Amino acid sequence: MKTVWKYQIDVGAKDTYDMPKVAKFLHAAATGAPDVVEFWMEVVPDLPLEPRFFAIFGTGQTIDEFWEYRATVQASLGLVWHLYEYSK
Repeated sequence: MKTVWKYQIDVGAKDTYDMPKVAKFLHAAATGAPDVVEFWMEVVPDLPLEPRFFAIFGTGQTIDEFWEYRATVQASLGLVWHLYEYSK
């Protein structure tokens, strides 16, 4: 059976999350704080965990080719953040 799990990432962070294999990205949103982004993944909780790597980049920042786009979030104060997943 599937379920949805929520994660948080700080702006400017590059973080590792242990998620069940084949977890599927669903959505990202601002939290109300200008420096935190939440994102939701559809998971099958019984599957073995694997590390997944995510990062938040600001508009105009350099992003190497191994990062794959997931979502753009408009936070408070008009700030815009971009969620990427490492896919090498």
